[in-house]
Parts: sequence; C-alpha cells; structure tokens
Amino acid sequence: MSILTICRRWFHPVRGKIVLPKSSTTFLSSSGQVLPVSSIELSNGSATNVESVPDWAGADREALVFDTFDNFVPVDVAHLPGIIFNAVIRPDIVHRVVVWQAACRRRGIHNTKTRAEVSGGGRKPRPQKGTGRSRQGSIRSPLWVHGGVAHGPKPKDYSYQEARKLVENGLRSLLTSRLIDGRLWIVRDCALPSSDPDILHTHLKKHCWKSFALVDARNDDFDGVSDNLADAAFFVPEAKVLTLEKMNVHDIIQQDHLVISRQALEQMLDRFKHINCYY
Repeated sequence: MSILTICRRWFHPVRGKIVLPKSSTTFLSSSGQVLPVSSIELSNGSATNVESVPDWAGADREALVFDTFDNFVPVDVAHLPGIIFNAVIRPDIVHRVVVWQAACRRRGIHNTKTRAEVSGGGRKPRPQKGTGRSRQGSIRSPLWVHGGVAHGPKPKDYSYQEARKLVENGLRSLLTSRLIDGRLWIVRDCALPSSDPDILHTHLKKHCWKSFALVDARNDDFDGVSDNLADAAFFVPEAKVLTLEKMNVHDIIQQDHLVISRQALEQMLDRFKHINCYY
C-alpha cells in the first residue's frame, strides 16, 4: 500500500463527520450541534464543570408551562431532563418504529377465493377433443372469467416484534425534534370546562395549528383523560388525545404539534428511568 493511499484514507473528509466523541465533555445543543460542556452558561453567568453533567445524559432543558386551553398564557417553567428531551435525533430509527407500528396495525383480513372455493364448475365445459378449441376441465379455472384466483392474498398477520430500546429511542428522538422545532407545549391542566368541540377549534384557529396530539395522565380519572376533553376531541379530527401509556411515535408524528400535561411530564420520568444513555 502506497503512502498516498494511506494519507487519503486517514485524512478522508467524511470520516471526521461520522465519528463523534462519546465522552462526557460534549452535549447536544438546541440546534443539534455537539458542543463542549464548558460552553454551557448558567443564569448567573458562571460556567458548569464537566462533573456536573453525567456521562449518559445530555444537557437538561427548560420550557414554559401554560395554564389551560382557555387561558393559554405562561405561568411556570418546567424542567425537561436531557435523557428524554436532549437525545440524538435519529430519523432512521423513527422510520423503523413507524413502519413497525403500521405493520402491527394492519388487520390482514384480505381474502380471495381459489378455484376450489368458487361456486360452480362441476362439469367439464366441453369435450376434450373434436371441437378444435382449448382443453378445459372447469369454468372456475383462473383462466376463465369469474373463476378462482391463483396465488391470491389470504388472511395474514403482519405484526412482528421490535426491540424495546429501539422503540424508546425513536420516541425520545421525536420528542427532542418537537422541542427543537418549537412544536412541543407544556400545559398545567388539560381539563376543559365543557365538552364543546368549539373550544378546540378556537384554539387551532387562534394559534394557526393544523393539528395537535395531546398527552395527558390524570390520576383522578379512570381512563387517564378528562371526560370533557375526550368528548370534545371525538368530534375534532385535528385533535388526537393519548394517555401516557398509549403515547407512541405513529400518532405523534402525524400531528403538527404536541401538547403534554404537567402530570404526564412528571410521570414520564418513571417510564424512561432505566435508560442510561442519550445516543
């Protein structure tokens, strides 16, 4: 191997962009860039130390907490852990999770009849010889009109198993992407004063939203979502109400914005507490 070939492989411009350091001296900024931890500044102007950021987490973030849908004004600031909202954005993982969920949701009830299942065709339509025409044994052959289907689709189960960590990383990547794009909102209480769908329609028109997914986790309700909110969202196709247990990538990625209640945000930490890395 020549010296020129070695230099070309060692100083290849793409190699430096693919290999990223995995040490504790880096974190993922809000713009998606990997920056050193020393560049993080606190509110008092002092810089953080390397030991203050764990090896397995990105930098924690903060977001405004709004009151309700009727009174959509900021009232507090929520602490967003970096293990959930500062993960590495992986579109390939999100795509795999969406394909997996779409495959599991397929009913697979398609069914076609073979020549043995189609009615009729008991006798031979014409003699074997003497007519000058082709040899046929049944009018329900796939060659005939209204005959059976050869190798047609039958009821099938399209679901398959996917790695649990991959599904969790896809959800963390989507939550991080929604936060960076400014399409994630934290609401103190998602309960509505009434089940009138006009409340949600007014909210969509006021903030120029095309659609939104709402994640709620109420401890005082059996379904985890207030009855007024569930009844109002039933008549609004642009609103998708989910509980914390049913929060998934497929339903969130179809909506333009994501709204999370304060209770769901607090309970979300228990769902991802076993994760020890942010990439």
